[in-house]
Amino acid sequence: MLFERPKDALLEVLREEGLFSVACHVRGIVKRPREDPFQDLAVALLLGKGVLTERREGDLPRGVVYREGVFKFLGGPGDEHPDVVFRKVGSGYKHVLEGVALERLLSRFPLIVIDLSLWERHTEGEKSRLIQQLASSLNVVRAFLWDQHLVLTCTYPSIAERFRRAVGQRARPQVTQESTLEFLRSLGRVRAILLDPNVDEELTTDDVLTADVFVIGGIVDREVPRPGETRLIADKLGSLVERKKIVLRGKLYGVPHRVNRVIELILRTRYVTRDLEKAILSTMSIYDKLWRLRHELVERAIRVRIEGSTKLLISRSVVNELRRFLGLDIEYINLAIRQVGVEVVDDDYLGKVLRSCEVVRRRDGRVVYVFRG
Repeated sequence: MLFERPKDALLEVLREEGLFSVACHVRGIVKRPREDPFQDLAVALLLGKGVLTERREGDLPRGVVYREGVFKFLGGPGDEHPDVVFRKVGSGYKHVLEGVALERLLSRFPLIVIDLSLWERHTEGEKSRLIQQLASSLNVVRAFLWDQHLVLTCTYPSIAERFRRAVGQRARPQVTQESTLEFLRSLGRVRAILLDPNVDEELTTDDVLTADVFVIGGIVDREVPRPGETRLIADKLGSLVERKKIVLRGKLYGVPHRVNRVIELILRTRYVTRDLEKAILSTMSIYDKLWRLRHELVERAIRVRIEGSTKLLISRSVVNELRRFLGLDIEYINLAIRQVGVEVVDDDYLGKVLRSCEVVRRRDGRVVYVFRG
């Protein structure tokens, strides 16, 4: 049986060996001791940063920091002795598990492919930001999978060198000069999805849970707008990929678009929430949520023309609904309300106003209610 997640493979090996508690004697390996230490340990094993070894009598007892089912991660003061200890390679202790053995238990899929064919279309500042996003993407992948699940295509030596400087020499993502087309063909029959905001078909939770490959365009448009450039990638891939867009309740507004954030919401859907909407909401920054909120307030406000001036009125129940939907504190709600200039009114009051209005449809299709008193 092959595992997608390194953590799952590690825990299965420990279970088979009857080993249920682990400690780490190397600093900097476990970055999330109270969240997911076994994933951190598994990735460190795969990157050759250490090995799991037998416990020795001289090892100090530790306290339980994290539990996952029957497994415990030990750290800090306590009275429990670990069954195995993560140590540096060459520490002289008997090895229980090495990265090479763990890697044999892992599936090749899913793959996150970042297409860098549009690299030269970027400004120098955008190239630097893209390198930062690629480095962040590797860290995101490591939180769920490991380096070999990240693929950079069309990566010429100059790009690869900048990327290596950003992530270090131990990193093991697949970096290739091959085009995405060539790489996908080398995989044989797989289900590949190109994430493209400019198409009609929407990505679903089932798509995320079942696809083998996700292709993302390595595009940054911080300095120069580049609408529709993913189409340049799609045209080369043709029928090898399905083209789908990530939306939140049918809209692009507020959906994270940075490469690393897109990868995070895909992997969070697949391995944590198993629900795309929940993953998008958990990945959105405050900026993203405010952007979406401002759009919703303007779109859902009712335009009422009173004595020659137009007011944007929105019911309190709609505002409360948006607050629950986006999970925003009231101060952010009030900020967005001030920014877009809508007026929040009680539902009963709004109903009375509308009953005294004549409905007028403008040339742009918007409906305006004209108050007649």
